[in-house]
Amino acid sequence: VLFRSAKSLHLVSNLWSYFVYEVSMAAWTQFQTALSQCKSVDDIRSAHDAYLSNLKVHSLLHKDFTNTRRNIETILQLSRRYCTAQNDLTALLERRIGDIAVIKGVYQGIADELHREMSLLLTTIEEKNLKYDFMNFLQLRLNFNQYYHD
Repeated sequence: VLFRSAKSLHLVSNLWSYFVYEVSMAAWTQFQTALSQCKSVDDIRSAHDAYLSNLKVHSLLHKDFTNTRRNIETILQLSRRYCTAQNDLTALLERRIGDIAVIKGVYQGIADELHREMSLLLTTIEEKNLKYDFMNFLQLRLNFNQYYHD
């Protein structure tokens, strides 16, 4: 149970860190640098368009990342389901409410789905890396030590 929790927490934390530091902050720094070199309103508009385009692609909001985004959303839903199962287990242990066999089945189902979705995500990221080299960094961040391989 703790291992499953750690995997879910690891993924969510690393995704959040990637989007905040590697996408948002990096894009903002590039935008500020571009702004400092602007000499006209058209230059500012071009710099802003480049900033938004960069954010769209690196945040996986571009149409090329629809399946990747859905996969991540599924993993996040599994994490929420895991939290619900944790609450159910706590209720069982504290108040003897629930059925341990049912809760165990839920945990196993979540673990199986998480493994399947993580494998799919990592495969998709590897494939996208051929066209978008920044995906290599995301892959390394998520699975730098083969954490999700059996």
